[in-house]
Amino acid sequence: MTIRKRLNDRISSLQAGHPFVTAQLLDLGRRDAIDQALSRLVKCGDITRIGRGVYVRTPHNRTSEVETKHLIDQAVIAMSTAHGLPIQSNGKEALCRLGIPDVEGAAAEHSDHSTYPHTFLSSTGRRNFRICGQVIHVKKVSPRKIAQGGTPVGLAISAIWYLGKKGFTPIIMGHIMQKLTPEEQQLLRASRRDLPGWALDVLDQNVSEDYTNRELHESATGTLSSHPVSTAPQQIAELEKRWTPSTIEGRWSGFGPYYAMFPVEFARKVIAQYCPPNGAVLDPFCGRGTVPFVAMATGREAAACDINPVAWVYAKVKTDPHPNSSDVLARAKEIFDSIQADDRIPENEFQELAWAPDVLAYLNAARRLLNWRSSSIDRTLMGTLLIHLHAKLGDGFSNQMRQSKSMAPAYSVRWWKERNMMPPVIDMLDLIKKKLDWRYQKGILIPEQERPQIILRDAREAIPTLHSSFKADLVFTSPPYCGVTNYRYDNWIRLWLLGEGPAVASGDTKQRYVNKTAYKELLNETFSACSKVTKENAVIYVRTDARQFTLEATKAALCLAWPDKEMFFIHDGFKKATQTALYGDKSKKPGEVDLLLLPKGANYSHEMKEESQGLINLLKTFK
Repeated sequence: MTIRKRLNDRISSLQAGHPFVTAQLLDLGRRDAIDQALSRLVKCGDITRIGRGVYVRTPHNRTSEVETKHLIDQAVIAMSTAHGLPIQSNGKEALCRLGIPDVEGAAAEHSDHSTYPHTFLSSTGRRNFRICGQVIHVKKVSPRKIAQGGTPVGLAISAIWYLGKKGFTPIIMGHIMQKLTPEEQQLLRASRRDLPGWALDVLDQNVSEDYTNRELHESATGTLSSHPVSTAPQQIAELEKRWTPSTIEGRWSGFGPYYAMFPVEFARKVIAQYCPPNGAVLDPFCGRGTVPFVAMATGREAAACDINPVAWVYAKVKTDPHPNSSDVLARAKEIFDSIQADDRIPENEFQELAWAPDVLAYLNAARRLLNWRSSSIDRTLMGTLLIHLHAKLGDGFSNQMRQSKSMAPAYSVRWWKERNMMPPVIDMLDLIKKKLDWRYQKGILIPEQERPQIILRDAREAIPTLHSSFKADLVFTSPPYCGVTNYRYDNWIRLWLLGEGPAVASGDTKQRYVNKTAYKELLNETFSACSKVTKENAVIYVRTDARQFTLEATKAALCLAWPDKEMFFIHDGFKKATQTALYGDKSKKPGEVDLLLLPKGANYSHEMKEESQGLINLLKTFK
């Protein structure tokens, strides 16, 4: 049988109007012979060449604009399949195919739409070619943006990336879920690593229209679960209100840079989902106070504690700042007027290169005079000084340094010397005034409940001292991970300013929690104390390290404290370089795990059980 005969038979089996590419026919013979045969078929009018190496059985009627667009899409898919190149529709087109109105997103692919009406995405390269006389633009993107290509789930992933952080809301998520089958919804949830971090909080809310309707029906018929395991419809609108710097919440929620902290939007989601309105939230390892702040800002009672003085100052000022910034500024002037000659003298080479003499003088005076433990004014001023104590040049009081984490003194001195960098000369009162003006510009929060109880003490000692009336509906926390972060060393410069640490970093490892026996005791005793101040139907939500020892110790402590609850797992995982990787540790890590404890017998979702079992299987690979 001749190549032309074999080619005719193959093409005749194809659907009319369905494009094919030369690469799909190479099993029939040599490439030059295939090309010649195709050329003859084009001349005979049996097929039409619509692009380089792309053909279609000639349709009987003239194709419409809609049919041409469909033909282009099919041709690109054929090229993708034949050449093994992952190509996906762009996010705007994905929205259209899902039947969702376009919301102006923040994705970069917007810039190409005006020039190239037909834009596709690929992870292998950027190129232009023509099909049906139209310029086809293939834009190179991250493989994550075209995961599950050619499927409805792939369209959903592309649409989410296209919408961007501002355009992707719980309502849009609900519309997308409506377009997917239950199996496809499950596959989308399983594709967490292919989605941006900001999309996961919205995805986890699972607010499809079907779910909302079911919840409203259950509420009307009295069959709603006895404890919240989803975000109620009235809370969705509140969650969609972003706490930008133009809001009071946005101004104060970010008060205090701190290493290893809850994202504010994540805290909002969990509290809205698992603590009823006017309920109470407890965080025994509160860090900079994100959890009690979010609880207060959303009309809930809160109690929290931390052993680190830096964290406590941040949390206390964030939730209970002095109400009048002019009082704080007046106190700042008093500190300036109290500077002594000795305050300008550095104790070591680090101080000499970190701060200009006038800045160091002010810091030493503040260190000596501010009563941050007892005075609201002094604490608010000290919190402001702590935030800007070290930062990038121009954003704080110091020579070039990281803001979130205190750097080693010897390393810093060597780095500055190699670059001949000297500390900036700063008008401290002027800069403090600017920082206070910005922070107070929108006012301060006036909570519906009492302001949170924030205690500077070990949780095991602090929790028994809470008001006797306090009973938590939600325990929401992230304990320190065994042997990972040293909270004292990471804050040694700020601890010095508080008068709680030496002028150079020490080798204190107490807050690194390296002793495994002591670490287990910390978790067991802390969660036991928490269990005594929680309601019977309380929810426990704990984010912890996925490595075996920390995870197993946390699980055991939780089960010991709340034996009557059922545990679920939510695997978070790393979505970008870990903080330890920034310091040379690039080894593979299993990520983080969210442990969720609910009262036994509650109405759990099928997805929660599936996700829990999936994580159990995953964790076996790390043992």
